[in-house]
This record gives sequence, structure tokens and C-alpha cells, in this order.
Amino acid sequence: MKKIVFAYIVFLLLSSEAISFIAYYIYQGKAFSYSELNNYRTSIASQTQSNFATQPIVAHPYLGNVHNPDSTARMGEIGVNEYGFMDDKNSIQKRQKINT
Repeated sequence: MKKIVFAYIVFLLLSSEAISFIAYYIYQGKAFSYSELNNYRTSIASQTQSNFATQPIVAHPYLGNVHNPDSTARMGEIGVNEYGFMDDKNSIQKRQKINT
């Protein structure tokens, strides 16, 4: 029984790999190559100028996608603040004292 389960898992893994290679070939029009991928990654890493300033929306490690704080995007009179939110004031507000 264990041999059958093991064979089935191996079959599923090999099938999923084969399907992903076929899908890549259909989508890209060429076979997948690890060396080509490595060359592409190296060329991106060796660029001295970042494309960050030209991107209107950037990835934030905790919040997901936010507006680029360096962008000039506006929504009416409201622009992008230093945290990447469309806001006309600081997004972090201090609590007001409560007079009782």
C-alpha cells in the first residue's frame, strides 16, 4: 500500500512539473531554461538605476501595494503622503487629550 501511495505522489509531482514546462512553452513560445533565468536575474541585479521612481504603485512589506511616495499622483486636491497613502495630512495621528 505504501508503495502505491509513494508512486502516486511521484506521478503527481512529475505530472505537475511537466504541465508547468508545457504551459511555460505555450505562454513564452520557447522552452524553459534555468541558465537563461539566471542570466536574466543577474542582468536585473547589475542595473545601477532603479525603476522605483517611475512606478506609480510599489510593494510595501507589510501593507501590500501602496502609491509611490515620490510620485505626483493626485486625486483632486489630495496627493500621496510620505507613507504612500492618498491623504492630505499625516496618516499617523496623535491621540487627543480627553478633558473630563
